[in-house]
Amino acid sequence: MFKIWETGLPTSLSLSLSLSHTHKVIFSPLAGLAGDRLGRIRPIAMFCSVIFICGNLWYSNIAAVPRDFGSMDKPRVWFTLFARLVVGAGTSESMLQAKSAQPMSLA
Repeated sequence: MFKIWETGLPTSLSLSLSLSHTHKVIFSPLAGLAGDRLGRIRPIAMFCSVIFICGNLWYSNIAAVPRDFGSMDKPRVWFTLFARLVVGAGTSESMLQAKSAQPMSLA
């Protein structure tokens, strides 16, 4: 079975950092649909901000995760990947704010 950490730190690090952007791409349309249904983006933006904060708090406390967690091999890697997934879902609201901005008229 292929294990992501066998290939070394650069692979694990690049996978961890890319998951955030991947989930932003996945969750942005969902946040847009929810904003269209509600007719407002403020509740969606607040919800995404809370998710973003929770993901970053989780990510900042990775050092508190024990090196051996039951039968899980390399739990810090998995907890880091999960935290980056949550952060990516939380950043999907930035697309809502970009969409709602009105262009300036030159007249």
